Amino acid sequence: MAPRPVCVCMCERWEERPSRMTITDTFRRRLCPICVPPASRFGPLFDAIKGCDWVLTADPITTDTPGALTNAFSCAGGLVFPIVMVPNATSTVIATVAEVQPGAIAKVLHPGAGATWKPVALKQSGRSAVIQTPIVDGCALLRVEFG
Repeated sequence: MAPRPVCVCMCERWEERPSRMTITDTFRRRLCPICVPPASRFGPLFDAIKGCDWVLTADPITTDTPGALTNAFSCAGGLVFPIVMVPNATSTVIATVAEVQPGAIAKVLHPGAGATWKPVALKQSGRSAVIQTPIVDGCALLRVEFG
């Protein structure tokens, strides 16, 4: 007997009929029918960092929110910062991005918004920038583009 496939989220909620096991997300991983709605909401965020390089410098971004986790990726034309695990009561995170060039602009992408980036205000402060980042479903993908 062939091993039963496991959903990318490791939930093991596959239905027994093979016709139900053909749903894939944007990375061509198999998803169970229960996990498809979250994948369609969060898929564009993963697409936005696909092909980007992980930034391995110390503290390229910090936030004012305890518990919020951040990361940094270098993409064509700028940097992308996933901000995740933000407590549910938080609607905005103040993010401070280090080493921002003058003339930079900031945009944000949220789950469920498709691939539509929305502009956000960026306040230059020396070599860093302070960005008030709106949060949806506990996360946001912040992009800083250099002119």
